[in-house]
Amino acid sequence: MTYLQFIYRHPKRLGLGFGLTLFGSFGQTYFISLFGKEFRMAFDLSVAGFGTVYSLATLLSGFSVLYFGALIDRFSLPVYLTGVISAFALATLGLGLLPLRSVIFLFVVIYLLRLCGQGLMTHASSTTMARDFTKDRGKAISFASMGHAAGEAVFPVLAVAMMLALGWRTVWLGVGLMLLLMLPLLLWLAHSRNSEGAMMDPAGRAGTAKDWTRSQVLRDPAFYLLLVAMVAPPFINTGFFFHQVPLVEAKDWTRPLFASAFGSYAVATVVGILVAGRLVDRLGARRVLIFAMLPYALGLVLAGSFDQPVVAHFFMAMAGISTGLFYPCATAVWAELYGLRHLGAIRALTSGMMVFSTSLAPALMGWLLDGGVGFSALFFGCALWAVLTVPAVLASNAISGTRRLA
Repeated sequence: MTYLQFIYRHPKRLGLGFGLTLFGSFGQTYFISLFGKEFRMAFDLSVAGFGTVYSLATLLSGFSVLYFGALIDRFSLPVYLTGVISAFALATLGLGLLPLRSVIFLFVVIYLLRLCGQGLMTHASSTTMARDFTKDRGKAISFASMGHAAGEAVFPVLAVAMMLALGWRTVWLGVGLMLLLMLPLLLWLAHSRNSEGAMMDPAGRAGTAKDWTRSQVLRDPAFYLLLVAMVAPPFINTGFFFHQVPLVEAKDWTRPLFASAFGSYAVATVVGILVAGRLVDRLGARRVLIFAMLPYALGLVLAGSFDQPVVAHFFMAMAGISTGLFYPCATAVWAELYGLRHLGAIRALTSGMMVFSTSLAPALMGWLLDGGVGFSALFFGCALWAVLTVPAVLASNAISGTRRLA
Protein backbone atom coordinates (compact mmCIF):
# COMPACT_ATOMS: atom_id res chain seq x y z
CA MET A 1 0.00 0.00 0.00
CA THR A 2 1.42 3.43 -0.96
CA TYR A 3 1.43 6.38 1.41
CA LEU A 4 -1.32 8.11 -0.59
CA GLN A 5 -3.54 5.01 -0.45
CA PHE A 6 -2.85 4.70 3.26
CA ILE A 7 -3.79 8.34 3.91
CA TYR A 8 -6.94 8.00 1.78
CA ARG A 9 -8.08 4.97 3.81
CA HIS A 10 -7.50 6.52 7.25
CA PRO A 11 -7.79 10.32 6.99
CA LYS A 12 -9.30 10.95 10.43
CA ARG A 13 -6.84 9.03 12.54
CA LEU A 14 -3.84 10.21 10.54
CA GLY A 15 -5.17 13.77 10.54
CA LEU A 16 -5.36 13.66 14.32
CA GLY A 17 -1.77 12.46 14.65
CA PHE A 18 -0.49 15.06 12.18
CA GLY A 19 -2.47 17.87 13.81
CA LEU A 20 -1.19 17.13 17.29
CA THR A 21 2.45 17.25 16.23
CA LEU A 22 1.85 20.30 14.04
CA PHE A 23 0.25 22.43 16.76
CA GLY A 24 2.64 21.10 19.36
CA SER A 25 5.28 23.11 17.44
CA PHE A 26 4.47 26.17 19.53
CA GLY A 27 6.17 24.50 22.48
CA GLN A 28 9.33 23.53 20.59
CA THR A 29 12.67 25.28 21.15
CA TYR A 30 12.95 26.48 17.56
CA PHE A 31 9.68 28.45 17.90
CA ILE A 32 10.12 29.80 21.43
CA SER A 33 13.70 30.91 20.67
CA LEU A 34 12.34 33.31 18.04
CA PHE A 35 11.14 35.47 20.94
CA GLY A 36 14.30 35.24 23.06
CA LYS A 37 15.23 38.91 22.70
CA GLU A 38 11.67 40.05 23.40
CA PHE A 39 11.43 37.85 26.49
CA ARG A 40 14.74 39.17 27.84
CA MET A 41 13.65 42.78 27.36
CA ALA A 42 10.13 42.29 28.73
CA PHE A 43 11.29 40.43 31.82
CA ASP A 44 14.60 42.29 32.29
CA LEU A 45 16.78 39.21 31.93
CA SER A 46 20.29 38.71 30.65
CA VAL A 47 21.10 36.03 28.09
CA ALA A 48 22.33 33.76 30.87
CA GLY A 49 19.30 34.57 33.01
CA PHE A 50 16.84 33.67 30.29
CA GLY A 51 18.80 30.52 29.51
CA THR A 52 18.63 29.48 33.16
CA VAL A 53 14.87 30.05 33.34
CA TYR A 54 14.38 28.11 30.11
CA SER A 55 16.55 25.18 31.16
CA LEU A 56 14.93 24.86 34.59
CA ALA A 57 11.43 25.05 33.14
CA THR A 58 12.33 22.42 30.53
CA LEU A 59 13.86 20.18 33.18
CA LEU A 60 10.73 20.42 35.34
CA SER A 61 8.54 19.68 32.33
CA GLY A 62 10.58 16.53 31.74
CA PHE A 63 9.81 15.31 35.25
CA SER A 64 6.15 16.24 34.80
CA VAL A 65 5.82 14.24 31.58
CA LEU A 66 6.48 11.09 33.63
CA TYR A 67 3.19 11.64 35.47
CA PHE A 68 0.97 13.50 32.99
CA GLY A 69 2.05 11.35 30.06
CA ALA A 70 0.94 8.20 31.86
CA LEU A 71 -2.59 9.61 32.27
CA ILE A 72 -3.30 8.82 28.61
CA ASP A 73 -3.62 5.19 29.76
CA ARG A 74 -6.34 6.13 32.27
CA PHE A 75 -8.51 8.69 30.47
CA SER A 76 -10.24 8.68 27.11
CA LEU A 77 -8.30 10.47 24.40
CA PRO A 78 -10.83 13.35 24.02
CA VAL A 79 -10.75 14.06 27.75
CA TYR A 80 -6.96 13.90 27.81
CA LEU A 81 -6.60 16.24 24.82
CA THR A 82 -9.07 18.72 26.30
CA GLY A 83 -6.91 19.11 29.38
CA VAL A 84 -3.58 19.30 27.51
CA ILE A 85 -4.66 21.75 24.80
CA SER A 86 -6.59 23.94 27.24
CA ALA A 87 -3.51 24.32 29.46
CA PHE A 88 -1.40 24.98 26.37
CA ALA A 89 -3.77 27.69 25.15
CA LEU A 90 -3.93 29.24 28.63
CA ALA A 91 -0.15 29.69 28.65
CA THR A 92 -0.05 31.29 25.20
CA LEU A 93 -2.99 33.59 25.96
CA GLY A 94 -1.30 34.61 29.20
CA LEU A 95 1.75 35.79 27.26
CA GLY A 96 -0.46 37.73 24.88
CA LEU A 97 -2.84 39.35 27.36
CA LEU A 98 -1.00 39.78 30.66
CA PRO A 99 1.75 42.46 30.60
CA LEU A 100 3.47 40.98 33.65
CA ARG A 101 7.20 41.38 34.33
CA SER A 102 7.53 38.62 36.91
CA VAL A 103 10.20 36.02 36.17
CA ILE A 104 8.05 33.48 38.00
CA PHE A 105 5.26 34.14 35.52
CA LEU A 106 7.67 33.57 32.62
CA PHE A 107 8.90 30.36 34.23
CA VAL A 108 5.34 29.02 34.57
CA VAL A 109 4.50 29.94 30.98
CA ILE A 110 7.61 28.30 29.53
CA TYR A 111 7.00 25.25 31.71
CA LEU A 112 3.48 24.86 30.27
CA LEU A 113 4.66 25.49 26.72
CA ARG A 114 7.35 22.81 27.00
CA LEU A 115 5.17 20.35 28.89
CA CYS A 116 2.09 20.60 26.68
CA GLY A 117 3.66 21.39 23.33
CA GLN A 118 6.94 19.54 23.09
CA GLY A 119 5.94 16.90 25.62
CA LEU A 120 2.31 15.87 25.81
CA MET A 121 0.92 16.71 22.36
CA THR A 122 3.74 14.84 20.62
CA HIS A 123 3.35 12.06 23.17
CA ALA A 124 -0.41 11.80 22.52
CA SER A 125 0.14 11.72 18.76
CA SER A 126 2.73 8.93 18.75
CA THR A 127 0.98 6.86 21.40
CA THR A 128 -2.35 7.05 19.56
CA MET A 129 -0.78 6.10 16.23
CA ALA A 130 0.98 3.11 17.81
CA ARG A 131 -2.25 1.92 19.44
CA ASP A 132 -4.50 2.44 16.43
CA PHE A 133 -2.28 0.68 13.91
CA THR A 134 -0.46 -2.62 14.00
CA LYS A 135 0.24 -3.66 10.41
CA ASP A 136 1.06 -0.14 9.21
CA ARG A 137 2.32 1.33 12.47
CA GLY A 138 5.52 2.62 10.88
CA LYS A 139 3.71 4.54 8.16
CA ALA A 140 1.17 5.93 10.67
CA ILE A 141 3.80 7.28 13.05
CA SER A 142 5.93 8.61 10.22
CA PHE A 143 2.98 10.51 8.71
CA ALA A 144 2.11 12.00 12.09
CA SER A 145 5.76 13.02 12.52
CA MET A 146 5.49 15.07 9.33
CA GLY A 147 3.68 17.61 11.47
CA HIS A 148 7.06 18.53 12.98
CA ALA A 149 8.52 19.29 9.54
CA ALA A 150 5.43 21.25 8.49
CA GLY A 151 5.60 23.36 11.65
CA GLU A 152 9.30 24.08 11.13
CA ALA A 153 8.61 25.18 7.56
CA VAL A 154 5.57 27.40 8.20
CA PHE A 155 5.29 28.76 11.73
CA PRO A 156 8.65 30.58 12.13
CA VAL A 157 8.08 32.56 8.91
CA LEU A 158 4.55 33.53 9.95
CA ALA A 159 5.62 34.36 13.50
CA VAL A 160 8.44 36.67 12.42
CA ALA A 161 6.21 38.46 9.92
CA MET A 162 3.46 38.96 12.51
CA MET A 163 5.96 40.04 15.17
CA LEU A 164 7.38 42.76 12.90
CA ALA A 165 3.91 43.98 11.94
CA LEU A 166 1.90 43.60 15.15
CA GLY A 167 4.26 42.92 18.03
CA TRP A 168 5.35 39.74 19.79
CA ARG A 169 2.47 39.61 22.27
CA THR A 170 -0.01 39.61 19.39
CA VAL A 171 1.69 36.53 17.97
CA TRP A 172 1.18 34.61 21.20
CA LEU A 173 -2.40 35.84 21.45
CA GLY A 174 -2.96 34.52 17.92
CA VAL A 175 -1.39 31.18 18.86
CA GLY A 176 -3.75 30.85 21.84
CA LEU A 177 -6.80 31.63 19.73
CA MET A 178 -5.65 29.16 17.07
CA LEU A 179 -5.33 26.40 19.66
CA LEU A 180 -8.80 27.07 21.01
CA LEU A 181 -10.25 27.09 17.49
CA MET A 182 -8.49 23.83 16.63
CA LEU A 183 -9.56 22.09 19.85
CA PRO A 184 -13.10 21.18 18.62
CA LEU A 185 -11.67 19.81 15.35
CA LEU A 186 -9.06 17.70 17.14
CA LEU A 187 -11.68 16.41 19.59
CA TRP A 188 -13.98 15.53 16.67
CA LEU A 189 -11.13 13.61 15.04
CA ALA A 190 -10.41 11.86 18.35
CA HIS A 191 -14.07 10.81 18.66
CA SER A 192 -14.69 9.90 15.03
CA ARG A 193 -11.49 7.91 14.54
CA ASN A 194 -13.27 5.03 16.32
CA SER A 195 -15.86 4.94 13.55
CA GLU A 196 -13.13 4.05 11.05
CA GLY A 197 -12.51 0.81 12.89
CA ALA A 198 -9.66 0.33 15.32
CA MET A 199 -6.69 -1.56 14.00
CA MET A 200 -5.25 -2.50 17.37
CA ASP A 201 -4.02 -6.01 17.93
CA PRO A 202 -7.00 -7.74 19.60
CA ALA A 203 -4.68 -9.00 22.29
CA GLY A 204 -3.60 -5.43 23.01
CA ARG A 205 0.03 -6.03 22.18
CA ALA A 206 2.40 -6.25 19.26
CA GLY A 207 4.11 -9.59 19.29
CA THR A 208 5.10 -9.56 22.97
CA ALA A 209 4.43 -12.30 25.49
CA LYS A 210 2.71 -9.87 27.82
CA ASP A 211 1.94 -6.23 28.43
CA TRP A 212 4.72 -4.81 30.55
CA THR A 213 4.13 -2.22 33.26
CA ARG A 214 6.47 0.74 33.65
CA SER A 215 8.02 -0.71 36.80
CA GLN A 216 8.79 -3.94 34.94
CA VAL A 217 10.37 -2.01 32.08
CA LEU A 218 12.65 -0.21 34.52
CA ARG A 219 14.07 -3.58 35.56
CA ASP A 220 14.77 -4.69 31.99
CA PRO A 221 18.42 -4.24 30.87
CA ALA A 222 17.31 -4.16 27.21
CA PHE A 223 15.48 -0.90 27.95
CA TYR A 224 18.61 0.92 29.09
CA LEU A 225 20.61 -0.29 26.11
CA LEU A 226 17.98 1.12 23.78
CA LEU A 227 18.11 4.45 25.61
CA VAL A 228 21.70 4.84 24.41
CA ALA A 229 20.24 5.27 20.91
CA MET A 230 17.01 7.00 21.92
CA VAL A 231 18.60 9.91 23.76
CA ALA A 232 21.33 10.55 21.19
CA PRO A 233 19.41 12.50 18.48
CA PRO A 234 17.64 15.03 20.75
CA PHE A 235 20.78 15.62 22.82
CA ILE A 236 23.14 16.13 19.86
CA ASN A 237 20.65 18.20 17.85
CA THR A 238 19.82 20.50 20.74
CA GLY A 239 23.45 20.97 21.75
CA PHE A 240 24.75 22.00 18.33
CA PHE A 241 21.65 23.96 17.29
CA PHE A 242 21.68 25.92 20.55
CA HIS A 243 25.37 26.81 20.08
CA GLN A 244 25.10 27.53 16.38
CA VAL A 245 26.44 31.10 16.70
CA PRO A 246 29.82 30.13 18.24
CA LEU A 247 29.89 27.14 15.85
CA VAL A 248 29.54 29.44 12.84
CA GLU A 249 32.28 31.69 14.21
CA ALA A 250 34.63 28.78 14.90
CA LYS A 251 34.14 27.36 11.40
CA ASP A 252 34.38 30.78 9.73
CA TRP A 253 30.97 30.21 8.18
CA THR A 254 28.23 32.82 7.96
CA ARG A 255 24.93 32.87 9.78
CA PRO A 256 22.93 33.00 6.50
CA LEU A 257 24.85 29.92 5.36
CA PHE A 258 23.97 27.94 8.45
CA ALA A 259 20.38 29.20 8.34
CA SER A 260 20.10 27.91 4.78
CA ALA A 261 21.49 24.57 5.95
CA PHE A 262 18.31 24.12 8.00
CA GLY A 263 16.56 23.72 4.65
CA SER A 264 18.78 20.72 3.97
CA TYR A 265 17.94 19.44 7.44
CA ALA A 266 14.18 19.75 6.87
CA VAL A 267 14.24 18.03 3.47
CA ALA A 268 16.46 15.23 4.75
CA THR A 269 14.22 14.76 7.80
CA VAL A 270 11.20 14.24 5.57
CA VAL A 271 13.14 11.72 3.48
CA GLY A 272 14.23 9.88 6.63
CA ILE A 273 10.68 9.81 7.98
CA LEU A 274 9.23 8.38 4.76
CA VAL A 275 11.94 5.73 4.48
CA ALA A 276 11.66 4.78 8.16
CA GLY A 277 7.91 4.36 7.97
CA ARG A 278 8.22 1.61 5.37
CA LEU A 279 11.25 -0.01 6.98
CA VAL A 280 9.61 -0.20 10.40
CA ASP A 281 6.61 -2.00 8.87
CA ARG A 282 8.85 -4.45 6.99
CA LEU A 283 11.75 -5.00 9.40
CA GLY A 284 10.57 -3.76 12.80
CA ALA A 285 11.70 -0.69 14.72
CA ARG A 286 14.49 -2.49 16.58
CA ARG A 287 16.25 -3.40 13.33
CA VAL A 288 15.90 0.11 11.92
CA LEU A 289 17.41 1.55 15.08
CA ILE A 290 20.61 -0.45 14.49
CA PHE A 291 21.68 1.81 11.63
CA ALA A 292 19.59 4.96 12.31
CA MET A 293 22.47 6.98 13.77
CA LEU A 294 25.11 6.00 11.20
CA PRO A 295 24.33 8.87 8.77
CA TYR A 296 24.67 11.29 11.68
CA ALA A 297 28.02 9.71 12.62
CA LEU A 298 29.31 10.36 9.10
CA GLY A 299 28.12 13.96 9.17
CA LEU A 300 29.71 14.56 12.58
CA VAL A 301 33.07 13.15 11.47
CA LEU A 302 33.15 15.33 8.36
CA ALA A 303 32.07 18.42 10.33
CA GLY A 304 34.86 17.77 12.79
CA SER A 305 37.42 17.33 10.02
CA PHE A 306 36.63 20.06 7.47
CA ASP A 307 35.56 23.72 7.48
CA GLN A 308 34.37 24.18 3.90
CA PRO A 309 30.90 25.81 3.62
CA VAL A 310 29.44 22.76 1.86
CA VAL A 311 30.15 20.74 5.01
CA ALA A 312 27.45 22.72 6.85
CA HIS A 313 24.80 21.47 4.44
CA PHE A 314 26.12 17.92 4.49
CA PHE A 315 26.24 17.84 8.28
CA MET A 316 22.68 19.13 8.58
CA ALA A 317 21.42 16.74 5.91
CA MET A 318 22.94 13.74 7.72
CA ALA A 319 21.44 15.02 10.99
CA GLY A 320 18.06 15.25 9.27
CA ILE A 321 18.20 11.72 7.87
CA SER A 322 19.01 10.22 11.27
CA THR A 323 16.36 12.35 12.98
CA GLY A 324 13.80 11.24 10.40
CA LEU A 325 14.73 7.58 10.86
CA PHE A 326 14.47 8.04 14.60
CA TYR A 327 10.95 9.55 14.74
CA PRO A 328 8.89 6.42 13.87
CA CYS A 329 11.18 4.16 15.91
CA ALA A 330 10.87 6.23 19.08
CA THR A 331 7.38 4.88 19.76
CA ALA A 332 7.12 1.73 17.65
CA VAL A 333 10.03 0.05 19.44
CA TRP A 334 8.28 0.21 22.81
CA ALA A 335 5.05 -1.18 21.33
CA GLU A 336 7.01 -4.07 19.82
CA LEU A 337 8.85 -4.87 23.04
CA TYR A 338 6.37 -4.11 25.79
CA GLY A 339 2.86 -4.17 24.34
CA LEU A 340 0.18 -1.49 24.15
CA ARG A 341 -1.76 -1.56 27.40
CA HIS A 342 0.73 0.56 29.34
CA LEU A 343 2.33 2.22 26.31
CA GLY A 344 1.38 5.71 27.51
CA ALA A 345 3.23 5.29 30.80
CA ILE A 346 6.25 3.67 29.12
CA ARG A 347 6.50 6.30 26.41
CA ALA A 348 6.05 9.05 29.01
CA LEU A 349 9.13 7.66 30.76
CA THR A 350 11.22 7.78 27.59
CA SER A 351 9.82 11.17 26.56
CA GLY A 352 10.78 12.57 29.94
CA MET A 353 14.32 11.28 29.55
CA MET A 354 14.61 12.82 26.11
CA VAL A 355 13.35 16.16 27.45
CA PHE A 356 15.99 15.91 30.20
CA SER A 357 18.64 15.48 27.52
CA THR A 358 17.47 18.60 25.67
CA SER A 359 17.74 20.61 28.88
CA LEU A 360 21.24 19.32 29.70
CA ALA A 361 22.84 19.48 26.24
CA PRO A 362 23.22 23.29 25.96
CA ALA A 363 24.69 23.58 29.45
CA LEU A 364 27.07 20.63 29.08
CA MET A 365 28.37 21.67 25.67
CA GLY A 366 28.63 25.27 26.82
CA TRP A 367 30.68 24.22 29.85
CA LEU A 368 33.01 22.16 27.62
CA LEU A 369 33.43 25.04 25.18
CA ASP A 370 34.20 27.47 28.01
CA GLY A 371 36.73 24.95 29.32
CA GLY A 372 38.69 25.04 26.08
CA VAL A 373 37.24 22.00 24.31
CA GLY A 374 36.87 22.82 20.62
CA PHE A 375 34.01 22.01 18.30
CA SER A 376 36.08 19.39 16.50
CA ALA A 377 36.40 17.43 19.73
CA LEU A 378 32.65 17.77 20.35
CA PHE A 379 31.89 16.53 16.83
CA PHE A 380 34.18 13.52 17.19
CA GLY A 381 32.84 12.72 20.66
CA CYS A 382 29.25 12.78 19.44
CA ALA A 383 30.24 10.69 16.41
CA LEU A 384 31.65 8.06 18.77
CA TRP A 385 28.33 8.08 20.66
CA ALA A 386 26.45 7.66 17.38
CA VAL A 387 28.59 4.65 16.43
CA LEU A 388 28.19 3.07 19.88
CA THR A 389 24.41 3.01 19.38
CA VAL A 390 24.94 0.10 16.97
CA PRO A 391 26.33 -2.42 19.51
CA ALA A 392 23.96 -1.06 22.17
CA VAL A 393 20.86 -1.80 20.03
CA LEU A 394 22.28 -5.16 18.92
CA ALA A 395 22.84 -6.15 22.56
CA SER A 396 19.31 -5.02 23.47
CA ASN A 397 17.85 -7.05 20.61
CA ALA A 398 19.83 -10.10 21.70
CA ILE A 399 18.48 -9.82 25.26
CA SER A 400 14.87 -9.40 24.13
CA GLY A 401 15.28 -12.22 21.59
CA THR A 402 16.55 -14.59 24.26
CA ARG A 403 13.62 -13.64 26.48
CA ARG A 404 11.08 -14.54 23.77
CA LEU A 405 12.72 -17.93 23.24
CA ALA A 406 12.77 -18.74 26.95
